[in-house]
This record gives sequence, structure tokens and C-alpha cells, in this order.
Amino acid sequence: MKNLGAKTVGAGFPNDHTHTGPYLADVMAASFVLGVRCGTSGLASLVVNSTASLTSGHLGDCIAHNSSLPVRDLETGTVLVED
Repeated sequence: MKNLGAKTVGAGFPNDHTHTGPYLADVMAASFVLGVRCGTSGLASLVVNSTASLTSGHLGDCIAHNSSLPVRDLETGTVLVED
């Protein structure tokens, strides 16, 4: 939202500050898909969008995982990624 600017974000909530309009709903959906695509989950391989198609606009590039927390397998608790 920061990359879009206050005017665009304000216009993206046409009726109230809870429900987005179509444009901002698409931005939020793309943000979610980018998070899955750039993440460490096995779901990333199921995303059909290329990372380049998602990061070429206002969303920005993938960022590294939060290095203050290890990434663990949800079922086993095994650490998958740590710094």
C-alpha cells in the first residue's frame, strides 16, 4: 500500500475503510500470491504466475524470510531454514 501512495489507496476504498474496490482487491490478491510464491511453503510450486510478472509493478521484489525466526515444517517441527 505504501508503494501505491495515499491517494490511490484512499480511492481503493470507495465506500468505507473496510471493503476494497476492484482495483485494490486485485492488488491484495497479487500481494498474497507473491507472498506464497516467494515463501518457503510447498505451495510456492503451485503458483502459476511468474515472480517477474508479480514484482514488475508496485509490489516490489521478494524479500528474504525473517531471519529472527527459523522456518519450521508444520507437521514435524523440523527447522527447514535458519540463519
